[in-house]
Amino acid sequence: MIYRLPAFIGLFLVLLAFTPHLMFTGPSHIDAQIRPLAINDKGEILCRTYYSENRMGAHAPMKEEYGFCVISQKGIRKYSDITLNPKDFPDESDYYDKFKVLQQVFKSYKEGQPLENLGNVGDGLVKKYGFTMRNVERYKVDKEKPFAELNKRVNLIKIKQKALKGAQSTRYFKDGKLHIEYDFGKVLLLNNECYYHELEERKAGVGANFNYYNPWTNPEGKKVNIGFDLINVTGVLFLL
Repeated sequence: MIYRLPAFIGLFLVLLAFTPHLMFTGPSHIDAQIRPLAINDKGEILCRTYYSENRMGAHAPMKEEYGFCVISQKGIRKYSDITLNPKDFPDESDYYDKFKVLQQVFKSYKEGQPLENLGNVGDGLVKKYGFTMRNVERYKVDKEKPFAELNKRVNLIKIKQKALKGAQSTRYFKDGKLHIEYDFGKVLLLNNECYYHELEERKAGVGANFNYYNPWTNPEGKKVNIGFDLINVTGVLFLL
């Protein structure tokens, strides 16, 4: 006697074989954030950085990278500080406890407070570049503006936003909105966010997508970049 699987189960198994990255996971996502702390007399900007990626949308702790960067007209110079690796925590709850502490430190900011106790990396940058205190509040914008308004200041198609790990902006999302977080005159910091939208061709969101690499081997055996479903990326736009 030959037992035949119901048609829908057979189809399910075929899909499972060819699309393992889509099964039993959530959306893939990436965080590449930059938070300014101080600006010096030369216009150089000291920032905290946070980077994490979940390529498969796994429901599990991911590696988190915390550090600093200095932004100038020469670009973004990144300095690594603390890496939070799930492999170093036998108890998952200990990982999340540490994660909460590091996130609080990353987000903390009090205008006018001295730059001290930033750790060996941060304290070294304060001394090297001559930063004095937290003084970026007057540059904060935190507003959404139409694409056309900013495009008058700079050609957004030609001049790409820069981000952590050498990434740059690609296509802007269809709604045409840009979220400007900080305006330092010759340097803008933009918050780019997107989410997977079933009714859209690919993604919808505020700002632009970025060329972060998320590889997947398709059924033809070719490795392609499928990108990320969710992004939260700080883009640095240099105005000429």
